[in-house]
Amino acid sequence: MECNKEEARKAIEMAERKLSENDFSGAKKFINKAHNLYPNLDGLKQGLMMVDVYISASNRGEEEEADWYGILGVDPLADDESVKKQYRKLALLLHPDKNKLNGAEGAFKLVTEAWCMLSDKVTRTSYDQRGSLKKQRPRCRNNHTHISRLLVGCKNHQTHVSLLLIMAITMLETEMQRLRCINNHTHIGLLLVGCRNHQTHVTLLQIVVMKMLETVLWIKVLGI
Repeated sequence: MECNKEEARKAIEMAERKLSENDFSGAKKFINKAHNLYPNLDGLKQGLMMVDVYISASNRGEEEEADWYGILGVDPLADDESVKKQYRKLALLLHPDKNKLNGAEGAFKLVTEAWCMLSDKVTRTSYDQRGSLKKQRPRCRNNHTHISRLLVGCKNHQTHVSLLLIMAITMLETEMQRLRCINNHTHIGLLLVGCRNHQTHVTLLQIVVMKMLETVLWIKVLGI
Protein backbone atom coordinates (compact mmCIF):
# COMPACT_ATOMS: atom_id res chain seq x y z
CA MET A 1 0.00 0.00 0.00
CA GLU A 2 2.87 2.40 0.75
CA CYS A 3 4.14 1.76 -2.76
CA ASN A 4 0.73 2.69 -4.17
CA LYS A 5 0.66 5.81 -1.99
CA GLU A 6 3.95 7.01 -3.42
CA GLU A 7 2.81 6.32 -6.96
CA ALA A 8 -0.40 8.23 -6.27
CA ARG A 9 1.59 11.24 -5.09
CA LYS A 10 3.59 11.17 -8.30
CA ALA A 11 0.35 11.04 -10.27
CA ILE A 12 -0.89 14.12 -8.39
CA GLU A 13 2.35 15.95 -9.27
CA MET A 14 1.83 15.04 -12.93
CA ALA A 15 -1.75 16.30 -12.74
CA GLU A 16 -0.49 19.64 -11.38
CA ARG A 17 2.00 19.86 -14.22
CA LYS A 18 -0.72 19.18 -16.78
CA LEU A 19 -2.85 21.91 -15.23
CA SER A 20 -0.01 24.40 -15.58
CA GLU A 21 0.09 23.47 -19.29
CA ASN A 22 -3.70 23.89 -19.61
CA ASP A 23 -3.97 20.19 -20.43
CA PHE A 24 -7.09 19.61 -18.38
CA SER A 25 -7.96 16.21 -19.82
CA GLY A 26 -4.41 15.07 -19.07
CA ALA A 27 -4.72 16.38 -15.52
CA LYS A 28 -8.00 14.49 -15.11
CA LYS A 29 -6.32 11.30 -16.28
CA PHE A 30 -3.56 11.52 -13.65
CA ILE A 31 -5.98 12.53 -10.90
CA ASN A 32 -8.07 9.44 -11.66
CA LYS A 33 -4.93 7.35 -11.66
CA ALA A 34 -4.03 8.65 -8.18
CA HIS A 35 -7.55 7.84 -6.99
CA ASN A 36 -7.29 4.28 -8.27
CA LEU A 37 -3.91 3.80 -6.64
CA TYR A 38 -4.69 5.31 -3.24
CA PRO A 39 -8.24 6.68 -2.73
CA ASN A 40 -7.50 8.07 0.74
CA LEU A 41 -4.54 10.21 -0.32
CA ASP A 42 -4.55 13.65 1.31
CA GLY A 43 -5.64 16.38 -1.10
CA LEU A 44 -7.08 13.96 -3.65
CA LYS A 45 -10.67 15.13 -3.17
CA GLN A 46 -9.59 18.76 -3.60
CA GLY A 47 -7.64 17.82 -6.71
CA LEU A 48 -10.64 16.10 -8.28
CA MET A 49 -12.85 19.12 -7.65
CA MET A 50 -10.21 21.51 -8.94
CA VAL A 51 -9.74 19.65 -12.24
CA ASP A 52 -13.50 19.42 -12.80
CA VAL A 53 -13.79 23.20 -12.36
CA TYR A 54 -11.13 23.83 -14.98
CA ILE A 55 -12.70 21.36 -17.41
CA SER A 56 -16.13 23.00 -17.06
CA ALA A 57 -14.58 26.45 -17.56
CA SER A 58 -12.83 25.30 -20.75
CA ASN A 59 -15.95 23.79 -22.37
CA ARG A 60 -16.90 26.79 -24.50
CA GLY A 61 -16.08 28.44 -27.81
CA GLU A 62 -13.83 31.47 -28.18
CA GLU A 63 -16.71 33.96 -28.04
CA GLU A 64 -19.01 31.96 -25.77
CA GLU A 65 -19.69 32.78 -22.15
CA ALA A 66 -18.44 30.44 -19.44
CA ASP A 67 -20.69 27.64 -18.21
CA TRP A 68 -21.16 29.02 -14.71
CA TYR A 69 -23.54 26.23 -13.76
CA GLY A 70 -21.01 23.63 -14.83
CA ILE A 71 -18.22 25.38 -12.93
CA LEU A 72 -20.26 25.26 -9.73
CA GLY A 73 -21.51 21.78 -10.52
CA VAL A 74 -25.21 22.63 -10.19
CA ASP A 75 -28.23 22.17 -12.42
CA PRO A 76 -29.50 25.32 -14.21
CA LEU A 77 -32.84 24.78 -12.47
CA ALA A 78 -31.27 24.59 -9.00
CA ASP A 79 -32.79 26.92 -6.42
CA ASP A 80 -30.82 29.66 -4.66
CA GLU A 81 -30.21 27.57 -1.55
CA SER A 82 -28.74 24.68 -3.55
CA VAL A 83 -26.44 27.04 -5.42
CA LYS A 84 -25.27 28.59 -2.16
CA LYS A 85 -24.67 25.19 -0.56
CA GLN A 86 -22.60 23.98 -3.51
CA TYR A 87 -20.56 27.19 -3.60
CA ARG A 88 -19.69 26.88 0.09
CA LYS A 89 -18.64 23.28 -0.43
CA LEU A 90 -16.33 24.15 -3.33
CA ALA A 91 -14.98 27.27 -1.66
CA LEU A 92 -13.96 25.23 1.36
CA LEU A 93 -12.21 22.63 -0.79
CA LEU A 94 -10.51 25.05 -3.18
CA HIS A 95 -9.53 28.02 -1.02
CA PRO A 96 -5.74 28.48 -1.29
CA ASP A 97 -5.45 28.49 2.50
CA LYS A 98 -6.91 24.97 2.59
CA ASN A 99 -5.77 23.61 -0.77
CA LYS A 100 -2.03 23.70 -1.41
CA LEU A 101 -2.17 22.12 -4.86
CA ASN A 102 -0.92 24.18 -7.78
CA GLY A 103 -3.93 25.60 -9.59
CA ALA A 104 -6.14 25.87 -6.51
CA GLU A 105 -6.12 29.66 -6.57
CA GLY A 106 -7.29 29.82 -10.20
CA ALA A 107 -10.06 27.28 -9.56
CA PHE A 108 -11.17 29.19 -6.48
CA LYS A 109 -11.41 32.42 -8.50
CA LEU A 110 -13.55 30.67 -11.15
CA VAL A 111 -15.90 29.31 -8.48
CA THR A 112 -16.16 32.73 -6.84
CA GLU A 113 -16.92 34.35 -10.19
CA ALA A 114 -19.61 31.75 -10.85
CA TRP A 115 -21.11 32.45 -7.43
CA CYS A 116 -21.16 36.20 -8.08
CA MET A 117 -23.00 35.58 -11.35
CA LEU A 118 -25.56 33.08 -10.07
CA SER A 119 -26.21 34.45 -6.58
CA ASP A 120 -27.61 37.72 -7.93
CA LYS A 121 -31.10 37.30 -9.37
CA VAL A 122 -30.66 40.00 -12.02
CA THR A 123 -27.35 38.72 -13.38
CA ARG A 124 -28.53 35.10 -13.24
CA THR A 125 -31.72 35.92 -15.14
CA SER A 126 -29.74 37.84 -17.75
CA TYR A 127 -27.29 34.94 -18.09
CA ASP A 128 -30.14 32.44 -18.48
CA GLN A 129 -31.74 34.64 -21.15
CA ARG A 130 -28.53 34.83 -23.18
CA GLY A 131 -28.15 31.07 -23.04
CA SER A 132 -31.79 30.54 -23.93
CA LEU A 133 -31.56 32.83 -26.94
CA LYS A 134 -28.57 30.94 -28.34
CA LYS A 135 -30.26 27.56 -27.92
CA GLN A 136 -33.79 28.45 -29.03
CA ARG A 137 -33.37 31.00 -31.82
CA PRO A 138 -32.86 28.47 -34.69
CA ARG A 139 -35.81 26.40 -33.47
CA CYS A 140 -37.94 29.51 -33.08
CA ARG A 141 -37.46 30.44 -36.72
CA ASN A 142 -38.50 26.96 -37.84
CA ASN A 143 -41.71 27.26 -35.81
CA HIS A 144 -42.87 30.09 -38.07
CA THR A 145 -41.96 28.49 -41.41
CA HIS A 146 -45.55 27.36 -42.05
CA ILE A 147 -46.80 30.93 -41.57
CA SER A 148 -44.19 32.20 -44.02
CA ARG A 149 -45.40 29.74 -46.64
CA LEU A 150 -49.00 30.87 -46.10
CA LEU A 151 -47.94 34.48 -46.61
CA VAL A 152 -46.27 33.71 -49.94
CA GLY A 153 -49.33 31.92 -51.31
CA CYS A 154 -51.97 34.26 -49.94
CA LYS A 155 -53.57 36.83 -52.30
CA ASN A 156 -56.21 38.26 -49.97
CA HIS A 157 -55.05 41.62 -48.54
CA GLN A 158 -56.91 41.35 -45.21
CA THR A 159 -55.82 37.74 -44.66
CA HIS A 160 -52.27 38.73 -45.53
CA VAL A 161 -52.19 41.43 -42.87
CA SER A 162 -53.79 39.11 -40.31
CA LEU A 163 -51.14 36.45 -40.94
CA LEU A 164 -48.40 39.03 -40.53
CA LEU A 165 -49.85 40.15 -37.22
CA ILE A 166 -50.20 36.57 -36.00
CA MET A 167 -46.59 35.89 -36.94
CA ALA A 168 -45.33 39.00 -35.14
CA ILE A 169 -47.40 38.30 -32.00
CA THR A 170 -46.36 34.64 -31.89
CA MET A 171 -42.69 35.51 -32.21
CA LEU A 172 -43.09 38.20 -29.58
CA GLU A 173 -44.72 35.79 -27.15
CA THR A 174 -41.93 33.29 -27.69
CA GLU A 175 -39.32 35.91 -26.88
CA MET A 176 -41.28 37.09 -23.84
CA GLN A 177 -41.45 33.60 -22.38
CA ARG A 178 -37.67 33.64 -22.07
CA LEU A 179 -37.85 36.38 -19.46
CA ARG A 180 -38.21 34.92 -15.99
CA CYS A 181 -40.38 37.74 -14.61
CA ILE A 182 -43.03 37.44 -17.33
CA ASN A 183 -46.34 35.66 -16.95
CA ASN A 184 -47.38 34.11 -20.26
CA HIS A 185 -50.89 35.56 -19.98
CA THR A 186 -49.90 39.11 -19.03
CA HIS A 187 -50.44 41.93 -21.48
CA ILE A 188 -47.26 43.46 -22.90
CA GLY A 189 -48.46 46.97 -22.12
CA LEU A 190 -48.98 46.17 -18.45
CA LEU A 191 -45.53 44.60 -18.35
CA LEU A 192 -43.86 47.70 -19.68
CA VAL A 193 -45.74 49.97 -17.31
CA GLY A 194 -45.38 47.77 -14.22
CA CYS A 195 -41.85 46.47 -14.74
CA ARG A 196 -39.41 48.17 -12.37
CA ASN A 197 -36.33 46.26 -13.44
CA HIS A 198 -34.44 48.55 -15.82
CA GLN A 199 -32.70 45.77 -17.71
CA THR A 200 -35.89 43.79 -18.25
CA HIS A 201 -37.73 46.96 -19.30
CA VAL A 202 -35.11 47.73 -21.93
CA THR A 203 -35.17 44.13 -23.15
CA LEU A 204 -38.95 44.19 -23.55
CA LEU A 205 -38.80 47.44 -25.49
CA GLN A 206 -36.10 46.03 -27.75
CA ILE A 207 -38.21 42.95 -28.45
CA VAL A 208 -41.28 45.06 -29.28
CA VAL A 209 -39.31 47.31 -31.63
CA MET A 210 -37.63 44.35 -33.28
CA LYS A 211 -40.91 42.58 -33.97
CA MET A 212 -42.51 45.75 -35.30
CA LEU A 213 -39.61 46.23 -37.70
CA GLU A 214 -39.84 42.62 -38.82
CA THR A 215 -43.55 43.06 -39.57
CA VAL A 216 -42.89 46.23 -41.58
CA LEU A 217 -40.18 44.44 -43.57
CA TRP A 218 -42.57 41.59 -44.36
CA ILE A 219 -45.16 44.07 -45.61
CA LYS A 220 -42.61 45.78 -47.88
CA VAL A 221 -41.20 42.50 -49.22
CA LEU A 222 -44.65 41.12 -50.03
CA GLY A 223 -45.82 44.42 -51.49
CA ILE A 224 -48.91 44.78 -49.32
